[in-house]
Amino acid sequence: MRQLLLLIIVASLFACSNKPKVTKTELKSFKMVEIPVMLTTSAQRAAFLVNHYWDNFDFKDTSYLSLPEITEQALTGYLSILPEVDKQTANASLQSLIKCAEADTAMFSYFKKLTDKYLYNPNSPMRNEDYYLAVLDKLIDSPLTNDAQKSTLTFRRNLAMKNRVGDKAADFVYTLASGAQAKMYNLKADYTLLFFNNPGCHACEEIMEAMKSSQIIGNMLSENKLKVLAFYTDEDLAEWKRYQTTMSSFWINAYDKGTVLKERELYDLKAIPTLYLLDKQKNVLLKDAPFALVQQYLEQSQFSQ
Repeated sequence: MRQLLLLIIVASLFACSNKPKVTKTELKSFKMVEIPVMLTTSAQRAAFLVNHYWDNFDFKDTSYLSLPEITEQALTGYLSILPEVDKQTANASLQSLIKCAEADTAMFSYFKKLTDKYLYNPNSPMRNEDYYLAVLDKLIDSPLTNDAQKSTLTFRRNLAMKNRVGDKAADFVYTLASGAQAKMYNLKADYTLLFFNNPGCHACEEIMEAMKSSQIIGNMLSENKLKVLAFYTDEDLAEWKRYQTTMSSFWINAYDKGTVLKERELYDLKAIPTLYLLDKQKNVLLKDAPFALVQQYLEQSQFSQ
């Protein structure tokens, strides 16, 4: 009887050992906070989420570093909520996130890379200079940021602070193919669209075609309400001149003689193409904006008149 009992126990042990083991990592997930039921308005609920989004996340648990399907999804979800709250609340929350990430050096570095990827990278659909500036301030101030990193981040911050929306855009001299020169400030129109571009740039070509086919752009150009300054900032003038046949004759097609704009870092041109929309007084209305947003702004401006 005793031998039979032992055989049953051994058999059951072997039977259990055939089941796949579930690792600790596989059990991980991002646990969302519960919104108190007394918060009923969308504004209240959004503010609570932004302020408490990371409450259940363990910033000391470095196993999350190898789980982008959890961490990156959590971050993109968080970033999508930020526009639902005011700027001050959003910026304070972002800085709190960076402070929480200081719990572990590797985690701090990881969230620095993630915020770079989503808020700073020119190809990110979630790119947002205001949010990234809030992150930069906290990163620069952090004891986990070394001197070399602080220098790089400070450079980025200084560049981002130039030509902000509402600021007067930096003036510069442009040169035409004929050699004639003029200042950007001397352009007379209700709006000026700065189109920083390069020959052979696929994204530039896409924007060029969109601008050429845009009814609002065409109408405002013909009515002299808009000036488009297509500006080349690099040195290969031979390539730029070959490129002129693809440009609209209704635009001002010019280049930066001596690459002054680039050398003096007058504009933040981390990516090409870059579009800036200015008003009559050359104040920045839109900075580094997608063309669709520029077109929408101009359409609304004409509709409201």
